[in-house]
Amino acid sequence: MTITFHGATSTPTDNGLNDDAADVIVTPPASMANGMLAYAHVNHRSNGATLTNVITGGQTWTAETNRANGTSSAYRNFWTTFNGTWAADPTFHTNVTQTSALTGILLAFSCTSGVWAIDQIEQTVGFTAPGSPFDVSRAGQTPTNADSVTIAGFHTTSDANTWALQTAGWTVAPSAQIRNTQGAGTSTQLAYLIQSSAAATGAVVSRQNAALAGVTWIQTFYEVPGASGQPAYSRDQSISFLGRSFAGPQLW
Repeated sequence: MTITFHGATSTPTDNGLNDDAADVIVTPPASMANGMLAYAHVNHRSNGATLTNVITGGQTWTAETNRANGTSSAYRNFWTTFNGTWAADPTFHTNVTQTSALTGILLAFSCTSGVWAIDQIEQTVGFTAPGSPFDVSRAGQTPTNADSVTIAGFHTTSDANTWALQTAGWTVAPSAQIRNTQGAGTSTQLAYLIQSSAAATGAVVSRQNAALAGVTWIQTFYEVPGASGQPAYSRDQSISFLGRSFAGPQLW
């Protein structure tokens, strides 16, 4: 079985502007196919906000815990297994409107079976402003299943902040960072690691361009074996014993 990265989009794009005057709409990556993992990250420059999915696009989204980053930001992650048709672009809502930055990022991954589940639950931790060279280390996870993708996030509440991934094997998407320049702004980086065996990811490190406090998170998904959720056998086969025939499943 195989997991591959399909694409990523964001509202706004890096160094763009999007505020909370309306819900944030995230156009999915083009040409998504049935069975892809869609992972959405939403953040808002208001720690009192509750973030929700208000237009599903015809999908069934799982919402992770709504979290606050210190005293100035809220964020929440969502995921779904794509059913093959977007009825509309997925849209996310904040219950606080104060002309602040509201950002949405969507990553898409494909796998052979088209069935996804959580391998390791979301873990999050805040960090204090690091000293030079301003490296932020996010502790890794250890998948228990083969064929997994681990997604890590780094976030600060300043649109002047840039990120530079330091750890080999990880890849950023959709760009080095997504800076939302509305008001004081935000800066967010998502990175992913695809693995074909159950092994520790190790820590992932990203470097800021200044000493800023923020938050990191990480979560691992795995490809469930079997096509379309079916068990790993494909047909019944009859066998003969003492002149009588018996039918039973044949495992492959």
